[in-house]
Amino acid sequence: MPADNVLKSCSVLVNAIKSVRLLRLGHLQWSSEIGYKYSSETQFFKPVLRSLQELEKNILEMFVQSPSFDVLFQLYSNLLEHHTLLWTGIITSQNECLLISWRSLMKEVSRLWDFFPKEVETFQRDVENLDKFSKKWPSQLQKSLLWVHGGHPYLPPSAELYEKLCQLLSFCERL
Repeated sequence: MPADNVLKSCSVLVNAIKSVRLLRLGHLQWSSEIGYKYSSETQFFKPVLRSLQELEKNILEMFVQSPSFDVLFQLYSNLLEHHTLLWTGIITSQNECLLISWRSLMKEVSRLWDFFPKEVETFQRDVENLDKFSKKWPSQLQKSLLWVHGGHPYLPPSAELYEKLCQLLSFCERL
């Protein structure tokens, strides 16, 4: 066996060993989504989650042998983290968590376009179809995380207002 083949086999084996943790986490995530009893408010997320799972499966099928393993490993790790956070936001109805993880997930998916254009396109199409299934969530998901002139939507727009808010909260606690 030529030395190049041995080195390639060893690198694939090393990549596979590095990937076991992500594979396990991915399968745990998918299992929790499959076994979940969706409510009428969360039902519309199912197609998006399915297309996200398909994207993740395609990443897992090819990234161990890919010459871009390190890049895909990091992208998949980030994608899985945001997928998990999104799931937490969905099942707990925590809108702040949902908004932040949604935006982060969308950015991570778009970074995979060069590697998986078909899967990314399918995911983006399913995201666009959310409007057909829910009137509540898409409007929340489209809100900007930063105000145009004033900072974060959940924090006061200035240090002065923040100080006043802290004073008010302190006063309320004393009562």
